[in-house]
Amino acid sequence: INAEYMGVFFGVMAHVEAIGRAVSQRNAHVVAGSAFEGPEKRLELNFRLRENDSEGLRTLPRSFWDSVIACLNGKILAHESNALFDAYLITESSLFVYPDACILITCGTTTLLECLERILEGTNPLDLQVEFVQYSRKNFTFPHLQVPPHDTYQNEYTLLKKFFPDGAPFVLGPVDADHWYVYIADFIERTSPAKREDTQLMTVYMYDMPEQFTSCFFKENSSGDGVVTNGMDATRRSHIDTLFPEGTILSAHSFDPCGYSLNAMDGPVYYTIHITPESHCAYASFETNAKLDSYTELLSRVVRVFQPKRFTLIVQEDANSFAGISRKNLASISADWGEYLFDDTTWYTRKNRTANEFEPGYYIIMSNFALETATDPPLTPARQAARQLALMRQANLGLPRQGQDHASAPRLEAIVPKTAIELELVLPVPVSIT
Repeated sequence: INAEYMGVFFGVMAHVEAIGRAVSQRNAHVVAGSAFEGPEKRLELNFRLRENDSEGLRTLPRSFWDSVIACLNGKILAHESNALFDAYLITESSLFVYPDACILITCGTTTLLECLERILEGTNPLDLQVEFVQYSRKNFTFPHLQVPPHDTYQNEYTLLKKFFPDGAPFVLGPVDADHWYVYIADFIERTSPAKREDTQLMTVYMYDMPEQFTSCFFKENSSGDGVVTNGMDATRRSHIDTLFPEGTILSAHSFDPCGYSLNAMDGPVYYTIHITPESHCAYASFETNAKLDSYTELLSRVVRVFQPKRFTLIVQEDANSFAGISRKNLASISADWGEYLFDDTTWYTRKNRTANEFEPGYYIIMSNFALETATDPPLTPARQAARQLALMRQANLGLPRQGQDHASAPRLEAIVPKTAIELELVLPVPVSIT
C-alpha cells in the first residue's frame, strides 16, 4: 500500500515539476541563459555525542570540511568561530558546525546531497550516532537547470532513502505555487527524562526586491552612488547591519560581479543571509536559530529592510523551545494578524498557511505572503479592521515607518512585550482574519 501511495505522490509531483521545468526553460530563454537559482538546498545532521565528549564534530580538521565542500565543486571563503560553533562562508552559501550538528546550505546548481556520504564517512571514527536528519528546499525557480539527484524530488528521495530508510518525505504549501519540500529521519529518544528538545528556526525566502535595495550587491551599481568595495560595505549600505543584536560577529562577502552572502554569530545563535540581486531572478534568504518567544518583530524588521514583493516563511519549533512554549501557553488567544504593514497604503497579506506536527510538540509551519497596495481591489470590512489592528500593533512595537532611518529604530533586544495587545503577537506565525 505504501508503495502505491508513493507512486501516486511522485506521479503528481512529476507532473508539477514538468510544468515548472517548461515554465523555467521559457523564462531562462528570455533572460538569455543568465538565470541563477537562488532558493537554497539545506541539509542538517544532528548527532548523539559519546559520554564526556563535548567537542564532537568540532574536532574534525579544516581539511575535512574543505573536502566536504569540494564535493559541491565549491570552496570555503571565510571561517569564524566562537566557543560554541564554527561558521563557514562558502562559494555558494554557508556551513555551520556545532559539536553535535552540522548545517549545510547551498544555492545554484550545487549537488548538496552528494556530500552526505563524505560527512558520514568522516564522522564514523568519532563514534557518533545520527540522531536527526533533515533535507529541505523551496521549489526551484529554474528547475530545468538542476542536475541529478536534484533534478526531481523523487531522485532526492531515493538517495535519502538509501542512507536513511526510516525517513519520510513531505510537501508543505500549494504544489502549483510556492511550496517547500522536506525529508525527515528522526531518531531522537524523546522518552528520556534528560532529553529536552528546544530547537527552533526561522527561514524567510524572499523574491523581487526593489532596485534601491538590490543595487547594493553589485560591485559596480547603476545607482550612481559609487562602487561597493566589499561585503561589509554592502551590509551597511543595505541596512542589513541593523538586523542583529549589538556585539554580533559578522562575516560578509560580495561576489564579482554581483551577489552577497553573510554569516553572523551571537553566542550559540547563527544568522545567515544570501542574495541574488539580478532583476530577472532577484532573490534573498534569511535564516536564524535565535531563541525568541516570537519571530514576529524580527520578521517585521527583515521584510522592511528587504522589501520583497512576496516571501515564504518557514518556522520550526520543538515543544520546549521558547517559540513552542509560547504557542502552547497562548493557544487559547485568538490573535488575528494576517497582514504586516509598511504604511497606510502598503502591506503584506498571507495567502496560505500549512502546518504539520512531525513528533509530539515538533511543528513546522509554512506561510506565503504577498505585497499589496491601496491600488489593489478594495478590502472587505473584515480586512479593513484587520489592517487597522495591525497598524496599532506596529505602533506599539515601535517599528520604523516606511522611509524612516533604520539606524534610529530600536534594536531587537530593546523591544519587549509590555501590553496585552503585544502579547497576542507572540504566536509564531500570524493568523489571518479572512
